[in-house]
Amino acid sequence: MYDGSLLPPEIAGIFDRFSKDELHQIGRTLIEQTQNYVDKQQDTRASHLFRPPLHTHTTSRPTQQSNLSIPPPMNHQQRYNHQASSIVHPLMDQQGPPIDISTPNPRRPAGDSFDYSGDKNRNNVKRFRNIEQSPSVQQQHQPHQPSYRRFNINTLKRAVASNLPSFFITFDLSSSSVKSISNTQVAILLKKVLADNTCSIKELSMCMQAGTNRFKFAVNNKADFLKMFNFNWPNEIEDYKVEVIRPRSLPECFSLVVRYIPVTITEELAKVEIMKAIPTAVAFSTIKYQRQRPTYDIRFSVPNIDHYDTAIELGRIAIGHHYLPLTHFYMGYRLTYCTACWKIDHSRNQCQAPVCCRKCLEPYESEVKHICSENNLQCAQCGEAHFSLDPACPIIQNYKSELKRAVDDALMKGTIKRTAPGETSEQFNRQGDDFPVLIANEGGGPGWHPAPTSTSQLNQSQLNFIKEVIELGKLIKSLTDSMNRIESKIAMIDKRIELVENRSTLHSNSIATIIDSIQILNKWVLAEQKEKAKFKIKIGNITDELHIWRRKIKEDGREECSVSTSPHQSIATAPANNINNKNNGETELKKNQSTSAPNDGK
Repeated sequence: MYDGSLLPPEIAGIFDRFSKDELHQIGRTLIEQTQNYVDKQQDTRASHLFRPPLHTHTTSRPTQQSNLSIPPPMNHQQRYNHQASSIVHPLMDQQGPPIDISTPNPRRPAGDSFDYSGDKNRNNVKRFRNIEQSPSVQQQHQPHQPSYRRFNINTLKRAVASNLPSFFITFDLSSSSVKSISNTQVAILLKKVLADNTCSIKELSMCMQAGTNRFKFAVNNKADFLKMFNFNWPNEIEDYKVEVIRPRSLPECFSLVVRYIPVTITEELAKVEIMKAIPTAVAFSTIKYQRQRPTYDIRFSVPNIDHYDTAIELGRIAIGHHYLPLTHFYMGYRLTYCTACWKIDHSRNQCQAPVCCRKCLEPYESEVKHICSENNLQCAQCGEAHFSLDPACPIIQNYKSELKRAVDDALMKGTIKRTAPGETSEQFNRQGDDFPVLIANEGGGPGWHPAPTSTSQLNQSQLNFIKEVIELGKLIKSLTDSMNRIESKIAMIDKRIELVENRSTLHSNSIATIIDSIQILNKWVLAEQKEKAKFKIKIGNITDELHIWRRKIKEDGREECSVSTSPHQSIATAPANNINNKNNGETELKKNQSTSAPNDGK
């Protein structure tokens, strides 16, 4: 029944106590319990994964199935599969294949290792596989996952871009001897005209040809744009007949919105109050919302940069008895569409289609004037009778909603940033781990046929080497820092020793001078009137020397204070030195007096 040599002696001794029939009965009991557990587990998992609707009639399983609970490991796996199947992918993530919520292949029945027929388990496994392979059940119960359009970074940036519109200038060269004019000449003429009329600008951000003797120019500064927009352009520029075409209206970057105006205040009254606060306000319009609100918002433009900045700085405006907020106006996200075929999601420089009419979508013919009726409309998206970019088009509506989700997600993650005209993007700050060092493959052979290497072993060895190098670098750095500190301390000690030596020399010289002066004073007191004049001259010389030594001692003390690193130590040692010097001076004076007394007596 079993091989005793393969078992530990303790277990073999336990099995020796039973007979072969008893061991066979124990084995069959274990097999039956294991098989029942596997059957109940598979039936429970199948009922959880493919549960029919409530209104359909289903055949019930045996009663013991409903009372059985799934073990914790399998229950955890079941819950993970349900969560994975209901995940909604983020908008910026790439759409992948649908998640397979079916369970893996069932394990081999435990009864196959013994002489036990597993017909019941095989039937259950076959029935479970048939349920898994049923497409109707999966289509009925698999949750619907919305598929989002994937936008590239250029489309997202264009959606939040706020570039200032361009101006156009057309030159009439029919009456001039010059047949053509260049971009640089046009830029020079424009700057000169503006400067002559006290309307100079910083620079032109663009000046390019947009047709025969027709040029397109623009600026990237709001103040310069308003100067050009409000400028009274002449009809002639240096004997050239010109025609300047301004933008039809001010861009949205010059628009403001008064929020939450009560409906009890009429629009006319609100406009009058706004004009009182901002006299240059123009182009009033009411913002419409889909739902009814107790308040409304008014949008207007301000063609004066000083008034615009001041209004934004104040942030509120008084209308009636209300102090209402005043904010920027943000346009909806810009669509990316082609001006050749008028389809969305790509631009003209990426399209190979011929240039078509935006109404009827018929291609233009060279040197043929295109004429189309207003009723002959065709949408490039859905083919219906409306404009290609009509907001009522269902494809356009779907595209706008998906673009809004994508842009909001990108703004929240910091992938893109909404910038105002004239703002410069922030400089890239490189971090230490942004661009790691590339690991080169080591091995022989030519570069276009690299030798196969074990990347896992290679990377592990290189990582170990890098760790060792980093640790060695840290040790070297710590040693270098400690050596630098020691060198600085030694240099400071040398300087202190030198200062102490100089100070001791000064003190000794000053003490000797004081002793000489005291002796001379003693002699001057005991001398006669004729000798006092000579002693007076000597006393004056000694006084001058004392002043010199005093000045040197002061300078030495200042230098010592500047060199000292521990102020408490210098403060503590200074009184001690003074006391010692004072004591030494007193002893020297006593000695001098004792030695000079006998001499005077003589």
